[in-house]
Amino acid sequence: MAIVTMPAQTAQRLKDKILNLSQSVEAKVFFAKDTALGLGFTEEEIKAFGGETGDAVVLAVWDLDALKQAIPQSAGGRLNYIPIVNEKAKAKLDPFYQA
Repeated sequence: MAIVTMPAQTAQRLKDKILNLSQSVEAKVFFAKDTALGLGFTEEEIKAFGGETGDAVVLAVWDLDALKQAIPQSAGGRLNYIPIVNEKAKAKLDPFYQA
């Protein structure tokens, strides 16, 4: 399971790659604000995203390797996503969780 986040403008830029990824592996995309967890980006992170901003978008996929192959974490000197590593945050954002 991989859960990553990016600004809405970045998600829009990567829209075609995300759609292609979702055809080969189960993936879900949603706004972080739609969960109980609000995410934001620092000025440094916004700069790393090439100035792209917007609400935090979450991309959750079953296969981390498929994500890395389809969409590298950074490309062309610009960040594409930030992995969520905090276990509590991952649990709140995991759309595949079955209670």
